[in-house]
Amino acid sequence: MSDDNTSRQALADEVSRLRRRVRELEDLGGEVNRAHEELRRRVEAHTRQRGTTLEEAIDQRRRAEARLEGSETRFRRVFDLSNDAIVLLDTDLNELVDANPRACSLLEYTRQELLGLPVSAIFPGDMAHLQAFALSVVEEGRGWMEELRCQTRTGHRLVAELSASAIDLDGRACLIAHMRDVTERRRAQEQLLSSLEEKDLLLKEIHHRVKNNLQIVTSLLDLQAGQPDGGSTRQRLHECRDRVRSIALIHEQLYRGHDLARLDVLEYLHTLADQIMRSYGAAAGRIRLALDVEVGQLDVDTAVPCGLIVNELVTNALKYAFPDDRAGCIGVALKRDGEEGLHLVVSDDGVGFPADVDFRASTSLGLRLVDSLVTQLRGQLELDTAAGCAFAVRFPAPAT
Repeated sequence: MSDDNTSRQALADEVSRLRRRVRELEDLGGEVNRAHEELRRRVEAHTRQRGTTLEEAIDQRRRAEARLEGSETRFRRVFDLSNDAIVLLDTDLNELVDANPRACSLLEYTRQELLGLPVSAIFPGDMAHLQAFALSVVEEGRGWMEELRCQTRTGHRLVAELSASAIDLDGRACLIAHMRDVTERRRAQEQLLSSLEEKDLLLKEIHHRVKNNLQIVTSLLDLQAGQPDGGSTRQRLHECRDRVRSIALIHEQLYRGHDLARLDVLEYLHTLADQIMRSYGAAAGRIRLALDVEVGQLDVDTAVPCGLIVNELVTNALKYAFPDDRAGCIGVALKRDGEEGLHLVVSDDGVGFPADVDFRASTSLGLRLVDSLVTQLRGQLELDTAAGCAFAVRFPAPAT
Protein backbone atom coordinates (compact mmCIF):
# COMPACT_ATOMS: atom_id res chain seq x y z
CA MET A 1 0.00 0.00 0.00
CA SER A 2 2.78 2.25 0.88
CA ASP A 3 4.53 1.50 -2.40
CA ASP A 4 1.42 2.39 -4.43
CA ASN A 5 1.09 5.70 -2.66
CA THR A 6 4.69 6.42 -3.35
CA SER A 7 4.29 5.60 -7.01
CA ARG A 8 1.21 7.75 -7.35
CA GLN A 9 2.97 10.59 -5.63
CA ALA A 10 5.95 10.32 -7.94
CA LEU A 11 3.68 10.23 -10.96
CA ALA A 12 1.81 13.31 -9.75
CA ASP A 13 5.08 15.10 -9.25
CA GLU A 14 6.23 14.18 -12.77
CA VAL A 15 2.94 15.34 -14.25
CA SER A 16 3.24 18.59 -12.32
CA ARG A 17 6.80 19.04 -13.54
CA LEU A 18 5.76 18.33 -17.12
CA ARG A 19 2.93 20.85 -16.86
CA ARG A 20 5.36 23.47 -15.61
CA ARG A 21 7.68 22.60 -18.47
CA VAL A 22 4.82 22.89 -20.95
CA ARG A 23 3.90 26.27 -19.50
CA GLU A 24 7.53 27.35 -19.71
CA LEU A 25 7.67 26.18 -23.32
CA GLU A 26 4.42 27.95 -24.07
CA ASP A 27 5.81 31.11 -22.48
CA LEU A 28 9.05 30.71 -24.45
CA GLY A 29 7.08 30.15 -27.64
CA GLY A 30 5.20 33.37 -27.02
CA GLU A 31 8.42 35.23 -26.52
CA VAL A 32 9.82 33.66 -29.69
CA ASN A 33 6.71 34.69 -31.57
CA ARG A 34 6.94 38.18 -30.19
CA ALA A 35 10.64 38.35 -31.07
CA HIS A 36 9.88 37.00 -34.54
CA GLU A 37 7.12 39.53 -34.96
CA GLU A 38 9.41 42.33 -33.80
CA LEU A 39 12.10 41.10 -36.16
CA ARG A 40 9.56 40.97 -38.96
CA ARG A 41 8.44 44.52 -38.24
CA ARG A 42 12.01 45.76 -38.11
CA VAL A 43 12.91 43.98 -41.33
CA GLU A 44 9.87 45.45 -43.05
CA ALA A 45 10.64 48.95 -41.72
CA HIS A 46 14.29 48.66 -42.76
CA THR A 47 13.31 47.34 -46.14
CA ARG A 48 10.91 50.21 -46.66
CA GLN A 49 13.57 52.72 -45.57
CA ARG A 50 16.25 51.19 -47.74
CA GLY A 51 13.88 51.00 -50.64
CA THR A 52 13.04 54.70 -50.31
CA THR A 53 16.72 55.68 -49.98
CA LEU A 54 17.66 53.57 -53.00
CA GLU A 55 14.89 55.09 -55.07
CA GLU A 56 16.01 58.56 -54.06
CA ALA A 57 19.60 57.71 -54.92
CA ILE A 58 18.57 56.37 -58.29
CA ASP A 59 16.44 59.47 -58.91
CA GLN A 60 19.26 61.78 -57.90
CA ARG A 61 21.62 59.89 -60.19
CA ARG A 62 19.19 60.21 -63.06
CA ARG A 63 18.77 63.95 -62.45
CA ALA A 64 22.54 64.43 -62.26
CA GLU A 65 22.98 62.55 -65.52
CA ALA A 66 20.25 64.68 -67.11
CA ARG A 67 21.94 67.90 -65.93
CA LEU A 68 25.29 66.66 -67.23
CA GLU A 69 23.75 65.73 -70.55
CA GLY A 70 22.09 69.15 -70.75
CA SER A 71 25.35 70.88 -69.90
CA GLU A 72 27.19 68.88 -72.54
CA THR A 73 24.47 69.73 -75.07
CA ARG A 74 24.73 73.44 -74.27
CA PHE A 75 28.53 73.28 -74.46
CA ARG A 76 28.38 71.50 -77.80
CA ARG A 77 25.85 74.04 -79.11
CA VAL A 78 28.03 76.98 -78.03
CA PHE A 79 31.11 75.15 -79.32
CA ASP A 80 29.58 74.45 -82.72
CA LEU A 81 27.78 77.79 -83.22
CA SER A 82 30.53 80.14 -82.03
CA ASN A 83 31.69 82.80 -84.49
CA ASP A 84 35.21 82.28 -83.19
CA ALA A 85 37.28 79.30 -84.23
CA ILE A 86 37.62 77.00 -81.20
CA VAL A 87 40.08 74.12 -80.93
CA LEU A 88 40.85 71.69 -78.11
CA LEU A 89 44.53 70.89 -77.73
CA ASP A 90 46.29 68.51 -75.42
CA THR A 91 48.54 70.36 -72.99
CA ASP A 92 51.66 68.81 -74.54
CA LEU A 93 50.63 70.29 -77.90
CA ASN A 94 51.00 66.94 -79.63
CA GLU A 95 47.64 66.86 -81.37
CA LEU A 96 44.25 68.49 -81.83
CA VAL A 97 41.54 66.88 -79.72
CA ASP A 98 38.54 68.63 -81.27
CA ALA A 99 37.59 71.61 -83.43
CA ASN A 100 34.36 73.47 -84.12
CA PRO A 101 32.99 74.18 -87.64
CA ARG A 102 34.37 77.74 -87.64
CA ALA A 103 37.87 76.40 -86.95
CA CYS A 104 37.47 73.84 -89.75
CA SER A 105 36.42 76.63 -92.13
CA LEU A 106 39.23 78.93 -91.04
CA LEU A 107 41.92 76.26 -91.31
CA GLU A 108 40.38 74.65 -94.45
CA TYR A 109 40.24 71.15 -92.94
CA THR A 110 37.36 68.78 -92.25
CA ARG A 111 36.78 67.87 -88.60
CA GLN A 112 37.95 64.33 -89.28
CA GLU A 113 41.17 65.64 -90.79
CA LEU A 114 41.81 67.90 -87.81
CA LEU A 115 41.26 65.29 -85.12
CA GLY A 116 44.63 63.89 -84.17
CA LEU A 117 46.47 66.32 -86.47
CA PRO A 118 49.84 67.47 -85.05
CA VAL A 119 49.59 71.01 -83.69
CA SER A 120 52.83 71.85 -85.52
CA ALA A 121 50.99 71.40 -88.83
CA ILE A 122 48.82 74.43 -88.02
CA PHE A 123 51.41 76.57 -86.23
CA PRO A 124 54.62 75.62 -88.08
CA GLY A 125 56.48 78.82 -87.41
CA ASP A 126 55.45 79.63 -83.85
CA MET A 127 55.67 76.36 -81.89
CA ALA A 128 58.23 77.67 -79.39
CA HIS A 129 56.05 80.72 -78.77
CA LEU A 130 52.95 78.52 -78.49
CA GLN A 131 54.59 76.08 -76.06
CA ALA A 132 55.57 78.92 -73.73
CA PHE A 133 52.00 80.21 -73.97
CA ALA A 134 50.54 76.73 -73.20
CA LEU A 135 52.77 76.39 -70.14
CA SER A 136 51.59 79.77 -68.88
CA VAL A 137 47.93 78.79 -69.41
CA VAL A 138 48.39 75.51 -67.51
CA GLU A 139 50.00 77.34 -64.60
CA GLU A 140 47.58 80.29 -64.44
CA GLY A 141 44.40 78.68 -65.79
CA ARG A 142 43.97 81.09 -68.69
CA GLY A 143 45.94 83.29 -71.07
CA TRP A 144 45.81 85.54 -74.12
CA MET A 145 48.18 85.89 -77.05
CA GLU A 146 47.97 88.97 -79.25
CA GLU A 147 49.45 87.49 -82.41
CA LEU A 148 50.15 83.97 -83.63
CA ARG A 149 50.95 82.88 -87.15
CA CYS A 150 49.10 79.82 -88.42
CA GLN A 151 48.83 77.95 -91.71
CA THR A 152 45.77 76.51 -93.45
CA ARG A 153 45.53 73.20 -95.26
CA THR A 154 46.27 74.95 -98.58
CA GLY A 155 49.33 76.73 -97.19
CA HIS A 156 47.64 80.12 -96.76
CA ARG A 157 49.20 82.12 -93.91
CA LEU A 158 47.03 83.80 -91.28
CA VAL A 159 47.62 85.98 -88.26
CA ALA A 160 45.43 84.84 -85.35
CA GLU A 161 44.59 86.25 -81.95
CA LEU A 162 44.48 83.43 -79.36
CA SER A 163 42.85 83.17 -75.95
CA ALA A 164 42.92 79.88 -74.05
CA SER A 165 41.85 78.23 -70.78
CA ALA A 166 42.90 74.99 -69.12
CA ILE A 167 40.08 72.43 -68.74
CA ASP A 168 39.65 68.79 -67.74
CA LEU A 169 38.08 66.69 -70.50
CA ASP A 170 37.07 63.25 -69.21
CA GLY A 171 40.11 63.11 -66.98
CA ARG A 172 42.41 64.48 -69.69
CA ALA A 173 44.09 67.88 -69.26
CA CYS A 174 43.39 70.04 -72.32
CA LEU A 175 43.48 73.61 -73.54
CA ILE A 176 40.38 75.16 -75.08
CA ALA A 177 41.61 77.88 -77.40
CA HIS A 178 39.60 80.60 -79.18
CA MET A 179 41.22 81.71 -82.43
CA ARG A 180 40.23 84.91 -84.22
CA ASP A 181 41.57 85.77 -87.67
CA VAL A 182 43.09 89.26 -87.40
CA THR A 183 45.00 89.16 -90.68
CA GLU A 184 42.95 91.95 -92.26
CA ARG A 185 43.08 94.01 -89.07
CA ARG A 186 46.85 93.58 -88.88
CA ARG A 187 47.16 94.54 -92.55
CA ALA A 188 44.96 97.60 -91.97
CA GLN A 189 47.10 98.59 -88.98
CA GLU A 190 50.25 98.25 -91.06
CA GLN A 191 48.69 100.29 -93.85
CA LEU A 192 47.62 102.91 -91.33
CA LEU A 193 51.12 103.10 -89.88
CA SER A 194 52.56 103.28 -93.37
CA SER A 195 50.07 106.00 -94.25
CA LEU A 196 50.95 107.96 -91.12
CA GLU A 197 54.64 107.68 -91.95
CA GLU A 198 53.89 108.78 -95.51
CA LYS A 199 51.83 111.72 -94.27
CA ASP A 200 54.65 112.67 -91.91
CA LEU A 201 57.12 112.60 -94.78
CA LEU A 202 54.72 114.57 -96.96
CA LEU A 203 54.25 117.15 -94.23
CA LYS A 204 58.00 117.56 -93.96
CA GLU A 205 58.17 117.79 -97.76
CA ILE A 206 55.45 120.44 -97.78
CA HIS A 207 57.36 122.52 -95.23
CA HIS A 208 60.46 122.13 -97.38
CA ARG A 209 58.56 123.18 -100.53
CA VAL A 210 56.95 126.15 -98.85
CA LYS A 211 60.38 127.25 -97.70
CA ASN A 212 61.72 126.89 -101.25
CA ASN A 213 58.74 128.71 -102.74
CA LEU A 214 59.11 131.55 -100.28
CA GLN A 215 62.74 131.70 -101.31
CA ILE A 216 61.59 131.92 -104.92
CA VAL A 217 59.24 134.76 -104.01
CA THR A 218 62.10 136.52 -102.26
CA SER A 219 64.32 136.10 -105.33
CA LEU A 220 61.55 137.43 -107.59
CA LEU A 221 61.22 140.52 -105.45
CA ASP A 222 65.00 140.96 -105.46
CA LEU A 223 65.06 140.69 -109.26
CA GLN A 224 62.20 143.15 -109.54
CA ALA A 225 63.92 145.58 -107.17
CA GLY A 226 67.12 145.32 -109.24
CA GLN A 227 65.38 146.34 -112.47
CA PRO A 228 66.26 149.75 -113.94
CA ASP A 229 63.74 152.46 -113.24
CA GLY A 230 60.93 152.30 -115.75
CA GLY A 231 57.29 151.43 -115.60
CA SER A 232 55.05 152.12 -112.71
CA THR A 233 55.30 150.63 -109.27
CA ARG A 234 51.73 149.40 -109.69
CA GLN A 235 52.70 147.44 -112.81
CA ARG A 236 55.69 145.87 -111.11
CA LEU A 237 53.58 144.81 -108.13
CA HIS A 238 50.98 143.49 -110.54
CA GLU A 239 53.57 141.28 -112.24
CA CYS A 240 54.94 140.08 -108.90
CA ARG A 241 51.42 139.24 -107.78
CA ASP A 242 50.85 137.07 -110.85
CA ARG A 243 54.08 135.19 -110.23
CA VAL A 244 53.19 134.50 -106.63
CA ARG A 245 49.69 133.42 -107.72
CA SER A 246 51.17 130.83 -110.07
CA ILE A 247 52.92 129.25 -107.07
CA ALA A 248 49.93 129.59 -104.73
CA LEU A 249 47.70 127.91 -107.32
CA ILE A 250 49.84 124.77 -107.12
CA HIS A 251 49.33 124.48 -103.37
CA GLU A 252 45.64 125.19 -103.75
CA GLN A 253 45.23 122.32 -106.22
CA LEU A 254 47.28 119.98 -104.03
CA TYR A 255 45.14 120.92 -101.04
CA ARG A 256 41.92 120.17 -102.93
CA GLY A 257 43.20 117.02 -104.62
CA HIS A 258 43.70 113.48 -103.32
CA ASP A 259 47.44 113.37 -103.97
CA LEU A 260 49.59 115.69 -101.87
CA ALA A 261 52.68 115.08 -103.99
CA ARG A 262 51.42 115.44 -107.58
CA LEU A 263 48.92 117.70 -109.34
CA ASP A 264 46.77 117.48 -112.44
CA VAL A 265 48.66 119.39 -115.16
CA LEU A 266 45.75 120.15 -117.46
CA GLU A 267 43.62 121.60 -114.67
CA TYR A 268 46.55 123.61 -113.32
CA LEU A 269 47.61 125.12 -116.66
CA HIS A 270 44.02 125.88 -117.63
CA THR A 271 43.35 127.66 -114.32
CA LEU A 272 46.71 129.47 -114.43
CA ALA A 273 46.30 130.71 -118.00
CA ASP A 274 42.71 131.75 -117.37
CA GLN A 275 43.84 133.61 -114.25
CA ILE A 276 46.51 135.50 -116.24
CA MET A 277 44.06 136.32 -119.03
CA ARG A 278 41.49 137.70 -116.59
CA SER A 279 44.14 139.85 -114.90
CA TYR A 280 44.64 141.67 -118.22
CA GLY A 281 40.96 142.48 -118.65
CA ALA A 282 40.25 144.01 -122.06
CA ALA A 283 43.24 142.41 -123.78
CA ALA A 284 42.06 138.98 -122.73
CA GLY A 285 38.64 139.62 -124.31
CA ARG A 286 40.07 139.63 -127.87
CA ILE A 287 42.69 136.92 -127.39
CA ARG A 288 41.85 133.23 -127.42
CA LEU A 289 43.64 130.60 -125.32
CA ALA A 290 44.43 127.11 -126.70
CA LEU A 291 45.67 124.31 -124.43
CA ASP A 292 47.19 121.05 -125.64
CA VAL A 293 48.29 118.93 -122.67
CA GLU A 294 49.18 115.25 -122.94
CA VAL A 295 50.89 114.90 -119.57
CA GLY A 296 48.64 113.72 -116.73
CA GLN A 297 50.47 114.74 -113.57
CA LEU A 298 53.61 116.52 -112.40
CA ASP A 299 55.37 116.65 -109.07
CA VAL A 300 55.57 119.98 -107.27
CA ASP A 301 59.29 120.49 -107.89
CA THR A 302 58.62 120.39 -111.65
CA ALA A 303 55.25 122.14 -111.61
CA VAL A 304 56.51 125.30 -109.88
CA PRO A 305 59.14 126.26 -112.51
CA CYS A 306 56.81 125.18 -115.34
CA GLY A 307 54.04 127.35 -113.93
CA LEU A 308 56.34 130.35 -113.60
CA ILE A 309 57.60 129.87 -117.18
CA VAL A 310 54.03 129.75 -118.51
CA ASN A 311 53.14 132.81 -116.41
CA GLU A 312 56.04 134.86 -117.81
CA LEU A 313 55.62 133.84 -121.46
CA VAL A 314 51.81 134.22 -121.52
CA THR A 315 52.16 137.59 -119.78
CA ASN A 316 54.76 138.71 -122.35
CA ALA A 317 52.46 137.62 -125.17
CA LEU A 318 49.55 139.57 -123.72
CA LYS A 319 51.72 142.66 -123.28
CA TYR A 320 53.65 142.70 -126.58
CA ALA A 321 52.30 140.24 -129.18
CA PHE A 322 49.01 141.95 -129.96
CA PRO A 323 49.45 145.74 -130.19
CA ASP A 324 46.77 148.10 -131.42
CA ASP A 325 43.95 145.94 -130.07
CA ARG A 326 44.76 143.04 -132.40
CA ALA A 327 42.97 139.74 -131.87
CA GLY A 328 44.86 136.49 -131.77
CA CYS A 329 45.57 133.21 -130.05
CA ILE A 330 47.99 132.11 -127.35
CA GLY A 331 48.80 128.42 -127.15
CA VAL A 332 50.18 126.42 -124.23
CA ALA A 333 51.24 122.82 -124.90
CA LEU A 334 52.93 120.19 -122.73
CA LYS A 335 53.71 116.86 -124.36
CA ARG A 336 55.96 113.87 -124.04
CA ASP A 337 59.33 114.18 -125.74
CA GLY A 338 60.36 110.57 -126.25
CA GLU A 339 60.29 108.19 -123.31
CA GLU A 340 62.18 110.32 -120.80
CA GLY A 341 61.54 113.92 -121.79
CA LEU A 342 58.90 116.65 -121.75
CA HIS A 343 58.27 119.44 -124.25
CA LEU A 344 56.67 122.69 -123.08
CA VAL A 345 55.67 125.26 -125.73
CA VAL A 346 54.12 128.70 -125.24
CA SER A 347 53.26 130.27 -128.58
CA ASP A 348 51.28 133.14 -130.09
CA ASP A 349 50.27 134.29 -133.59
CA GLY A 350 51.03 137.94 -132.89
CA VAL A 351 53.63 140.30 -134.33
CA GLY A 352 56.53 138.05 -133.42
CA PHE A 353 59.75 138.54 -131.46
CA PRO A 354 61.96 141.51 -132.44
CA ALA A 355 64.67 140.27 -134.79
CA ASP A 356 67.31 142.59 -133.32
CA VAL A 357 66.87 141.27 -129.76
CA ASP A 358 68.76 138.24 -128.42
CA PHE A 359 66.32 136.65 -126.00
CA ARG A 360 69.18 134.93 -124.16
CA ALA A 361 70.84 138.30 -123.39
CA SER A 362 67.66 140.27 -122.80
CA THR A 363 67.49 142.69 -119.89
CA SER A 364 63.80 141.85 -119.45
CA LEU A 365 63.12 140.44 -116.01
CA GLY A 366 60.59 137.99 -117.44
CA LEU A 367 62.99 136.46 -119.99
CA ARG A 368 65.85 136.36 -117.49
CA LEU A 369 63.54 134.54 -115.09
CA VAL A 370 62.51 132.08 -117.82
CA ASP A 371 66.13 131.32 -118.65
CA SER A 372 66.91 130.73 -114.96
CA LEU A 373 63.88 128.44 -114.56
CA VAL A 374 64.85 126.41 -117.66
CA THR A 375 68.27 125.90 -116.11
CA GLN A 376 66.58 124.75 -112.90
CA LEU A 377 64.69 122.14 -114.96
CA ARG A 378 67.98 121.06 -116.60
CA GLY A 379 66.36 121.90 -119.92
CA GLN A 380 67.00 123.78 -123.15
CA LEU A 381 65.18 126.89 -124.33
CA GLU A 382 64.49 127.48 -128.03
CA LEU A 383 62.72 130.26 -129.93
CA ASP A 384 60.83 129.84 -133.20
CA THR A 385 59.69 133.02 -134.96
CA ALA A 386 58.48 131.46 -138.22
CA ALA A 387 54.84 132.20 -137.40
CA GLY A 388 54.47 134.66 -134.59
CA CYS A 389 56.53 133.62 -131.60
CA ALA A 390 56.97 130.19 -129.98
CA PHE A 391 59.17 129.51 -126.96
CA ALA A 392 59.92 125.79 -126.53
CA VAL A 393 61.49 124.16 -123.47
CA ARG A 394 62.74 120.57 -123.58
CA PHE A 395 63.64 119.02 -120.24
CA PRO A 396 63.94 115.58 -118.60
CA ALA A 397 60.74 114.08 -117.25
CA PRO A 398 60.77 113.77 -113.44
CA ALA A 399 61.07 110.31 -111.96
CA THR A 400 57.69 108.81 -111.04
